[in-house]
Amino acid sequence: IPLRLDDAIQLLSQKIQGMFVAFELLISNMPSLVGSLALAWVSLGVDWFKWYEETFDACHPTHYHNKACVFPEFPGCFVCDAEREGYQLVLRFHYICSTVAFVFSSFLVGKTLIAFPVVRDELANPTTAAPLGLLMMALEKVFAGNFGIIGKTVTYVASGLHAAVAMWFIFISIMYRTLP
Repeated sequence: IPLRLDDAIQLLSQKIQGMFVAFELLISNMPSLVGSLALAWVSLGVDWFKWYEETFDACHPTHYHNKACVFPEFPGCFVCDAEREGYQLVLRFHYICSTVAFVFSSFLVGKTLIAFPVVRDELANPTTAAPLGLLMMALEKVFAGNFGIIGKTVTYVASGLHAAVAMWFIFISIMYRTLP
């Protein structure tokens, strides 16, 4: 037990540094497949939300650029009665799925920032490079039509990176001769 303030501060900083190292190890050793998990979760939320909009009479189709179009996600836009309990349930599920996808995406982005040599090594193999393209698809699905200028920027950057990853994937597939 520290008796002085500077001893307590030193002990606290050591504990925080240890937690940071443990978190960094967790992120660095995260498999790249979290990119595919992110795509799966965001797709689950969007698909169920769109199913509700298209199936139930609480929602009616509207023009994509209409101000009443709150969720301009593919495949169309709907105006819904937000007071309906079913709509609120599906909307919450949509938000939960998008949040889980964002967390998984953040893990892979963090891995890229913290352990770039590992990510670069994974990109050298067509099998381990595929999840990065799936991450780009997940980011495009989460941010397309949402969050204003930030969403547009993330969507454009993710789309550009997705195209680059696709070209890289085709190149290394040709080099490894894994294409049929």
